[in-house]
Amino acid sequence: MKNKKTAAFLMSLLICASSSFAAAPAVFAAIDDDETVSIESPDADKDGEEEPEEKFWGNFSYTVTEENTVSISFYKGEDKEITIPEEIDGMQVCEIADNAFVQNHWVEKITIPKTITYISTFNPFIAADMLSEIIVDSDNENYISEDGILYSKDKTELIAYPIGRDGSSFTVPEGVTKLGASAFACSKKLSDFKLPSSLKETDHHTFSMCYELESIDLSTTSLETIGIMDFYDCSKLKDVKLPKTLTKIDGAAFASCVSLENIELPDGLTSVGQNAFADTAMMKVVVPESVYEIGYCAFGYSKNLTPISGFVIVGVKGSWAQRYASDYDSEYDYKNDFEFRTIEQEEEYKEFEKLGVVTEGNFAYAIIDGNASVVRYLGTENNIVIPSVLGEAQVTSLYKSAFSGCTAVSITVPESITQIGEKAFAGCSNLVELNLKQNVESIGAEAFCDCISVEKITIGGACKEIGESAFYGCLSLTEIAVGEGEGGDLSSKDGVLYNKDGSVLIAYPAGKADSKFTVPKGVKEIRPFAFVLAVNLKEVALTDVETLGACAFENCDLLSRVKLSKNLSSVGNYAFYGCTKLEGIRLYDNISDIGNMAFGFKYNENYETEIEEYAEAVENEDTDVNEPEEDAPIEGFKIYASKDNTLVADYCTHYGIELVTGTTSLFGLNIDNALFYGIFGVLGAVILAFIGIITGKSIKKKKASGSSSDKKASAEETTSIEGDKTENENE
Repeated sequence: MKNKKTAAFLMSLLICASSSFAAAPAVFAAIDDDETVSIESPDADKDGEEEPEEKFWGNFSYTVTEENTVSISFYKGEDKEITIPEEIDGMQVCEIADNAFVQNHWVEKITIPKTITYISTFNPFIAADMLSEIIVDSDNENYISEDGILYSKDKTELIAYPIGRDGSSFTVPEGVTKLGASAFACSKKLSDFKLPSSLKETDHHTFSMCYELESIDLSTTSLETIGIMDFYDCSKLKDVKLPKTLTKIDGAAFASCVSLENIELPDGLTSVGQNAFADTAMMKVVVPESVYEIGYCAFGYSKNLTPISGFVIVGVKGSWAQRYASDYDSEYDYKNDFEFRTIEQEEEYKEFEKLGVVTEGNFAYAIIDGNASVVRYLGTENNIVIPSVLGEAQVTSLYKSAFSGCTAVSITVPESITQIGEKAFAGCSNLVELNLKQNVESIGAEAFCDCISVEKITIGGACKEIGESAFYGCLSLTEIAVGEGEGGDLSSKDGVLYNKDGSVLIAYPAGKADSKFTVPKGVKEIRPFAFVLAVNLKEVALTDVETLGACAFENCDLLSRVKLSKNLSSVGNYAFYGCTKLEGIRLYDNISDIGNMAFGFKYNENYETEIEEYAEAVENEDTDVNEPEEDAPIEGFKIYASKDNTLVADYCTHYGIELVTGTTSLFGLNIDNALFYGIFGVLGAVILAFIGIITGKSIKKKKASGSSSDKKASAEETTSIEGDKTENENE
């Protein structure tokens, strides 16, 4: 045995037997060979109550319980076979206490009488390295042995496996639901375990210091927790398969597994305890988004609990994995400074490693299909000129993230380039203008993401394809131009990017000064992220638009008025997410698809604080607290639609948004139909009255004109009669 490690292990049992760790980072105990280890029960009363008197009977020391029965506390003899008596000094022997046979280096066989009703859950047979058989009297009502292994009477719990037992492999019987504390701890021979599907629980230190164990498959079990120090110091352990049911890995569970290089943490895992993977060979860990609690020194720490240089945390942006990468606690002088990569970045790194990268000057490149691809820019110049030839091969492409994060003010792209990879210029925060040459045919997703200073980007006229979110976060961008040339599928108008025939709006520059924008007639589709983060946009009209992509207007902070097309049929996920000044939207009957949180939602600004409070509540086993939501409804947001539109009604019901029916849009305002018709009634009356007045005046005028004519006619008639009369008289 490794005496020093055994002593340290026993001490760690005492330190870690409780269900939780102290707040301060734990330190692995180191105890000299000649030190005496004083072992106390983890359940011992610490409140000042008087300890039971220790008595002796032969080689047994014992105490008398409150029930006037005997509890065996220690065996000091050197016998190879030990039979525990049924009675001592006239009292029935009913218990085997914590330390009864700990570190007994002689005993090979122990027989337990029928009178035993309690065997300490601390496993009183730990480190009895010659023990090969535990026998239980067949009349015992609480325990049973099978092949020398100790079980509960119903065989649902395996309590202790004698570590001196012959054989390198063991199959835990089906039906066992629990493995007791230290059940296999310190086994010298076992290298292979087969575990049953019935297994649901382990206690602490279950497999600790199984020095021959190289692999363990837990994937077929129903375990929800890997217990405290369950695999501590399994120095040969290389391969671990965890179950999908797992939600918690407890403190120091895999600490000092110095051969363990990789482990796949399952989705659904929520908690990783203090020191869980300290002192392993791991240089990288992928942490699922579901994890919301990571303890001190859980990953990336050596045996002496010092940070491991070059350790990488991989996870989802904004998750607890990212938080852990830079976690700190000034009170305990604890600070992490690990590299954090997103899942996407990690995939890029894996691809990068396969390329066979060569360096020439400040450019790392790889030969792909006979041509050179710039993989990474390594320099710090303000004005970068990309060479057209590297390693005697023509440079035809920029690989993913080739220039991401560089500090250059200008970058000159050669005529030979035909492909711009994903995120090729992402995060180039000082870049002011970028002119891509005629031959560029494709531009990857997020190619210019977060180029916060760039004001104008010119795309070659031959470009046929541009990826999603290519201009995301370009807050100063006022113009996207398409250069001269033929063969491309893009066009631009007033600095806005469209496809060739103008039916698809691809990107609206986020820094464009205009506060109002009307989508031109003929545009049927708005691409995802097209208007995202448009900093000045307040009003927009989607004239003929039928399809609105995901996140199209995400986080347009000033957007307060939107006129949707009556032809609009599909709205993507988060289309107007974070548009906090938008108080309402009118949807028409042609709508047939509404994505998740398309309208009426924003980011919960208190989420980080709330998630911390939630994690603390969970740790304190507070079941009354609900997990906070990352997304929050916009207070007072309303959707105006026809009462017959069930799709809109279902959306509003699902998200708790107010649906307003029976209104009509008038001059950008939503007017109640009764009021609307009332207004039109009044207007109608006014118009009729106005017509009446005009008509009345016309009639009067006509009457006046008619009267004058009649008088004239009458006068003429009178004159004519009088003339006739005179003529007759003359005759």
